[in-house]
Amino acid sequence: MGIKLQVSFGRSTKRRLMYVLPRQCFLPPLFILPLVLATTMPASAQSENYNNDLPDKSNQRLSVQALVDLQWVNNRDAQGSWLKRGAQATRYADGDNGLQLAQAGVAAQYRINPAWHINSSLIYYPSPEAEFALTEAFAHYKPAPKGLWVQQFRLGAFHLPISLENDGLLWSAEHTLTPSVINSWVGEELRGMGAEWRWQLPGKHRQSSWDFDIYAALYGFNDTAGAMLAWRGWAGHDRLSGLASDYPITPIPIIATGELIEQEARYKPYVEVDERPGFYLGANTQFSKTLQLEYFYYDNQAQTEAIEDGQYGWRTRFHHIASQWDITSNTQLKAQWIEGDTAMGGLAVLAGFRAKYLLLARSAGL
Repeated sequence: MGIKLQVSFGRSTKRRLMYVLPRQCFLPPLFILPLVLATTMPASAQSENYNNDLPDKSNQRLSVQALVDLQWVNNRDAQGSWLKRGAQATRYADGDNGLQLAQAGVAAQYRINPAWHINSSLIYYPSPEAEFALTEAFAHYKPAPKGLWVQQFRLGAFHLPISLENDGLLWSAEHTLTPSVINSWVGEELRGMGAEWRWQLPGKHRQSSWDFDIYAALYGFNDTAGAMLAWRGWAGHDRLSGLASDYPITPIPIIATGELIEQEARYKPYVEVDERPGFYLGANTQFSKTLQLEYFYYDNQAQTEAIEDGQYGWRTRFHHIASQWDITSNTQLKAQWIEGDTAMGGLAVLAGFRAKYLLLARSAGL
């Protein structure tokens, strides 16, 4: 269990105090069903440009916000964290009790003109394994609409647009101490490094209560995605990988005995092994800004027998469905479901995966 104090600085200062009884429970590696009731500051609505790090402040050339996240940890597990080559699928393990600086970071947005913004996020993690992680760096282009449809583009390295939990500054979870294993994995192994295009049909342009979005992306440097999921299984934590991050691999027999002679002892989530782009696509609909339903498909198209820089290619594909119901202005019901598989070495390793969660969140001012 733990207590979380999160303070963000910018044009205004926000503090959130969260107490979570006990850690989210899941049956690894396939199922998660957390039902969490948290007391927080009201969650900010997703901005129209779907960049949750910073709002679109048209009167400011440069916008910078900072986040300090303190957590009080009480962990009785004797096994070491996977970040220390242990078998525990959490960030903190035995010996990490007490007050912890979970993260400190800054998000910056530079407005070139009303249509073009440059966004970046940098986070410092003191332990385990201290690291400065550049988690996003991309250009966002949103031209003035010429009809009913609104187009937007992202170019660079950015988070996948699927999490319903990580809607806070620096892609932090607003309502839980630790996000579900789905979004823990998304923040750990997945990033779009390429170009994303989104086509939106707002209902207000048609005097309708329905909004529609469709989007697609081509990307590279995510050919190893799925390796940690296969070797370790699901994990629940709030640590995001940086674009240059690498992590220790728990010495399971196939790793410890050196059967994979080309595999380095550390895993790098963002490597290009075959010079073949992956893709994702999705569609989203909202009714009256209160009910949302989304479908997403991901395929990194990695060649499973390719290897580069000590990293094997992992062909990872999955379907994802998400839904959110804003029951009241401060009460939300959220659910996500994911199912797919990942393969390496032809079919030498083939791992299917599936997870889902249901989250009930109620916000109240402090």
